[in-house]
Amino acid sequence: MNTTLPESKVGLLDLEVNNLTKILFLFVVVLSSVMVIMKGLDANWYRYLMRFVLLFSYIIPISLRVNLDMAKLFFSWLIGRDKNIPDTVVRSSTIPEELGRISYLLSDKTGTLTKNEMIFKKIHLGSVSFSGEFNDVAMHIESAYSGKLGRHSFSVKLQTAVEAIALCHNVTPIEENGKVDYQAASPDEVALVEWTESIGVRLAFRDLASIELQLNNGNRKRFQILHMFPFTSESKRMGIILKDEATDEVMFLMKGADTVMAPMVQYNDWLEEECSNMAREGLRTLVVAKKTLSAEQLADFEKQYHAAKMTTTDRNEHIAAVLRRLETDLQLLCLTGVEDRLQDQVTTTLELLRNAGIKVWMLTGDKLETAICIAKSSGLFSRADNIHVFGQVQSRTEAHNELNQLRNAFFQAPKFLIWTPPFSIPADIVLFRTYA
Repeated sequence: MNTTLPESKVGLLDLEVNNLTKILFLFVVVLSSVMVIMKGLDANWYRYLMRFVLLFSYIIPISLRVNLDMAKLFFSWLIGRDKNIPDTVVRSSTIPEELGRISYLLSDKTGTLTKNEMIFKKIHLGSVSFSGEFNDVAMHIESAYSGKLGRHSFSVKLQTAVEAIALCHNVTPIEENGKVDYQAASPDEVALVEWTESIGVRLAFRDLASIELQLNNGNRKRFQILHMFPFTSESKRMGIILKDEATDEVMFLMKGADTVMAPMVQYNDWLEEECSNMAREGLRTLVVAKKTLSAEQLADFEKQYHAAKMTTTDRNEHIAAVLRRLETDLQLLCLTGVEDRLQDQVTTTLELLRNAGIKVWMLTGDKLETAICIAKSSGLFSRADNIHVFGQVQSRTEAHNELNQLRNAFFQAPKFLIWTPPFSIPADIVLFRTYA
């Protein structure tokens, strides 16, 4: 698709004027023909036809096209100098009049309705959750690193979870002008690393082979990176195999979406419930898990992993199969919640758009509960509105049944609709408002 030439953008008004011009030209030709017939046909009938066409050509409003183009240029000039919308750049002067004909507005959530600035808000370890200033977490971490507590104390469990968050990522610390800045592909990971730094576990160094953590007590912990499994949109998780150079412990750390991680972790009775609770608060959730590998397990994995990478056919499938054997019976460490702040004045803006008769659609790949919470907080619909959730359909018949249920429910009350496509289809959750 990138090799094809882009089409020129043409507004509806231009198309309507073009169609009107064609109709008027045909009318002029027909009218001229009628006049020639009424005069009488002779050898010079075509001359008279051209004379009548020229006489009636004023019916075609050529000046209208010129006036429209001049008006569009003036309108574009006004938009670029409007003090209420500073720094606006008009990239096309041929379609500004279409702004007044918009009926539907499709908006992404992350980075559009929200700032894409992530702030760590909550961590849940099954029996205890922390939020707010996290001073208690810093105290537990300091106690754990003092070395005076037993292996099964709560502080040590919290230390393990915080270390996993500080190690399982793709963040690289960059020092510029005496200030350390974190670089990563996702702002979620930066938010997690900044949080661990705030409670006393700072990412000090990272390259392709090792990671170093700086502790508040002045000590450093160095880990060797053995294998790295980056995050992908299909897997919805990432993993890393590390070796603690102080204890020679080999650990497999993993984090990802709860829908993917839930079958991989050991049995628990709180993960699903707490994920739903955080999603209702508008938080983006990540499940963090760990698995300690023995020397035999590591050697067996590396042998199978190397053999899978050497295959010439279906290499990705073989690698995925080896990883699936590793991604079992993981120890669930914690569940994290990160908040994505709303854009400034997004609620007022959406309200003005709805008052102008524009239907707003919000598209997102987040959990259903998170999407509903963000839609409420951004003002896409009020808390008193009824919600209709579309089920997952696999056939045309099921789709018709869902639409029939919607039709019956819509005329009774619901105004806010949610469509959740099947997981087998790589599509996003769509939230949209419609009107009777």
